[in-house]
Amino acid sequence: MTFQRRGLLLVLSSPSGAGKTTLARRLVEQDRGITMSVSVTTRAPRPSEIDGVDYHFVDEDTFRQRRDSGDLLEWAEVFNHYYGTPRGRVESRLTRLRTR
Repeated sequence: MTFQRRGLLLVLSSPSGAGKTTLARRLVEQDRGITMSVSVTTRAPRPSEIDGVDYHFVDEDTFRQRRDSGDLLEWAEVFNHYYGTPRGRVESRLTRLRTR
């Protein structure tokens, strides 16, 4: 069986404050072919965070609807808040890489 490569997907996962955002921003600066997916969360934004840039901030009902409809590639509950990766951005980027 032969598989066609669709691109390279990197997942950065670590506890809060470990440097994920710093690492991701540096990767994007070094290679313009790298794009980031913005996660969805039910937690409140921190003072410096911008909706749609740092996270997509949603209420629990909206998060559950997105999860249950298959709109999230993965999700987790952490400290009574939900976090997930929206499917659309990741799949559209992988599709564009495949068609190059």
